[in-house]
Amino acid sequence: MRKALSHRLVEALAVGDGREEWRPRDTSVVLVGRGALVPDANAAHYTLTRMFWEENDLSRVEPAFIQVTRPSVPEALSALAAQGADQIVVQGNFLFPGLLHVWMTEQVEAWQVSHPGVEIRIASVIGDCDEVAD
Repeated sequence: MRKALSHRLVEALAVGDGREEWRPRDTSVVLVGRGALVPDANAAHYTLTRMFWEENDLSRVEPAFIQVTRPSVPEALSALAAQGADQIVVQGNFLFPGLLHVWMTEQVEAWQVSHPGVEIRIASVIGDCDEVAD
């Protein structure tokens, strides 16, 4: 799953659609999980966040959750902005484009309105890929 997430990150950093390429070292990420009532599940997301950070040589990675627990997506975005992040990729740890991805996107867009100095890109969901099939 980490390889699949890394591939989606590379796509979000890449040139295209009138965008310039972002260097990982200059980029922060909010890695969004679903959130659960089970503390061990939320702790596993924190572990994933730390491994994702180290494996991708990013400036910073903050965990967030879309439901049930905190930090929320807006809280994680605000934490990164307070640390000086000006280019952020928001990446959901979601297998398919469903309500979780829709809600995450809505929260990012609402936060962006009041923070025009921060550039944000939303990574694609993991989707159907070789890493998941393996």
